[in-house]
Amino acid sequence: MKFIARSLLILFALYGLVFAIGDAILSHQHAPLWIAVVLAVGIIGLQYLIAPWLIEWLMTIVWDKDDLLLPT
Repeated sequence: MKFIARSLLILFALYGLVFAIGDAILSHQHAPLWIAVVLAVGIIGLQYLIAPWLIEWLMTIVWDKDDLLLPT
């Protein structure tokens, strides 16, 4: 359980760092708020799109056909 809590803490810190840097850059450029929203949605969307590929690349996944719930 400690491993999961520590991993979540690190992930939240990294997300916070990414968005803090983005916020600092946008505020330095005097960008409007909608650009920050588009940036946040874009980062989340990119993460959603590449997550399956990244998981397959980092981990070995073996699908067992007996475990799949397929209609007969």
